[in-house]
Amino acid sequence: MKFLFWQAFAAAVTGGFISLDRTAAFQIMISRPIVAGPLIGLVCGSLAAGLVIGSLLELLWIGDLPVGGHVPPHETAAAVIAAAVAANAKGIIPEKELFGFCILLAIPFAVLCQKADERVRMFNKHFYHRAYAEIEKGAASGVGIFNLMVVLTLLIANIAVFFFFITIGMLGVSRIYYIIPQEIRFAFASLFAVIPVIGIASAFNTAHSNKLAKTI
Repeated sequence: MKFLFWQAFAAAVTGGFISLDRTAAFQIMISRPIVAGPLIGLVCGSLAAGLVIGSLLELLWIGDLPVGGHVPPHETAAAVIAAAVAANAKGIIPEKELFGFCILLAIPFAVLCQKADERVRMFNKHFYHRAYAEIEKGAASGVGIFNLMVVLTLLIANIAVFFFFITIGMLGVSRIYYIIPQEIRFAFASLFAVIPVIGIASAFNTAHSNKLAKTI
């Protein structure tokens, strides 16, 4: 049990830093599920699980980016949580069913983390107003401090939220899985096969939409 909490904490801290890449820092695309998933899988001892989870979630959210004021479902959180839970439960649940089940669980987690992200952004407006006041007073040196506070607030919030959901997932996934009727459990393996088809369709739709936008 102690190891589980340490593993959840390690995944949450790693995921917290990775998630900064979405909008707050870095901007080198490591927050995309196809990168975040394998990194978390590596931290949790199963690179293969992270790679599978990250690839499938990347396909699902390939066309929904956090650009400007748009706050999409937190695809990074989905990859971090699902990869950590899948790596922890690997060997306990059949792989295809495990991956399908974890991806299914990751979708509501992505929405909940989206709401948490919106709350943090609202809170961080406080630092924007303080930075603006510093500029009006001619003390521009304080702007950097407030920018750092924004990043730290987002980091701490992400680590806390990720740790909470990863711990719940690790503790509950095997218990929930084995009380689900067998017919539904078999459907998780089918979901594992269907998701790539949905993802590829989403990717084609995004590419087609971008092509139309360029012609207008």
